[in-house]
Amino acid sequence: MVFASLFEIYEADKRKRVRESILKFKIHVICTNILTCFGEKKIAEI
Repeated sequence: MVFASLFEIYEADKRKRVRESILKFKIHVICTNILTCFGEKKIAEI
């Protein structure tokens, strides 16, 4: 499983629990900072 797939699961889970404004901020931070580096790497390699 690659990190980007795990992020999709995380996003779907968080969508149910947090306010929309907080979710947008978290998604922005993760997409701009973390997915650019780890998006296509396997979880086991990280």
